[in-house]
Amino acid sequence: MIFQNLSAREKQMVREAINAVLVSPDIPPEGFHSRYGVDFERVKEILHQWPDLDEQDQDARLTIGGCLNEVCNGIAFEDDPDVVGLAPADWSKWFSASRDEMRSFFEQWRRLIYGKED
Repeated sequence: MIFQNLSAREKQMVREAINAVLVSPDIPPEGFHSRYGVDFERVKEILHQWPDLDEQDQDARLTIGGCLNEVCNGIAFEDDPDVVGLAPADWSKWFSASRDEMRSFFEQWRRLIYGKED
């Protein structure tokens, strides 16, 4: 019951992470399967079904972990013009949680799902 036991805030953070990855111009739809192990259309289905998903659905687990990882470590939020991504000020346009909060939740997610620490 991992998905259902998440707080409303945590569920919102998952939704925002999946949404940000789906609409990111830096991640083309054809690159989803090689990057996340789940194709673009399936990720859209998962977003539409969230949080009412089968806890044993490997696609859902891969999607959530991959998208949280992407927003915490992949999509750049930099002021450096040589780095493709978004300005740090754009973070709050996409996410209701701070970067630190999102990173902390991602670490919690990894421990819950994979039993891994950083």
